[in-house]
Amino acid sequence: MTRITPRQRLILETLRAHLAVYGAGLTVRELGERVGLASSSSTSHQLHRLEVARLLTRSGREWTTVTLTGAAMKLLAHPPGS
Repeated sequence: MTRITPRQRLILETLRAHLAVYGAGLTVRELGERVGLASSSSTSHQLHRLEVARLLTRSGREWTTVTLTGAAMKLLAHPPGS
């Protein structure tokens, strides 16, 4: 199973909750504010790492087109550290 940091897990959980309600992702700035990241650059970096790990995909250039992969949903189904 893919290992992610607690911050990355929080990003995935935040995106999952937002997607369930609104059907679209957050902007980088909105996501950063919700998970406590100070800059959009650091938020983009974390999103990119999750994309490389194949936990996120996007249908366009913008992060608002993000979806969580089956691997991400499976990962979130288990408590942290298991």
